[in-house]
Amino acid sequence: MGRTQHEIDARPGETYCVGRVNGGLQGALYPRGTTADNCRVAVERGTVLTITGIPAPIRNSLGLQMVEVVHYIGRNRRKQDRGLVEFGDGRRLSLALFAAEGVGACVGLASFLTSASFS
Repeated sequence: MGRTQHEIDARPGETYCVGRVNGGLQGALYPRGTTADNCRVAVERGTVLTITGIPAPIRNSLGLQMVEVVHYIGRNRRKQDRGLVEFGDGRRLSLALFAAEGVGACVGLASFLTSASFS
């Protein structure tokens, strides 16, 4: 209590940290140099995120790659989880699962994915 939360709009091409809020139950993005409790990034529903640096234990347990492209969903129908992302296979997971040192979420496709040559 007593904490003020500042919210900023997500900027395309920017990479943010992934953290936990509300007692660790919900995931949120926040700028480097701050915490998810002090400053959160507002992401619009349907925004493409590139999650990078997913640790091996998380990758192995969920069958993921080190880099995953997802769509930000926000809340589920019951509004219990506010940090949901949807994978290409239809799975919906909480951003809170990815809250770890070194995990980032780029708004849009990460530049290393868009600059790749497929010749």
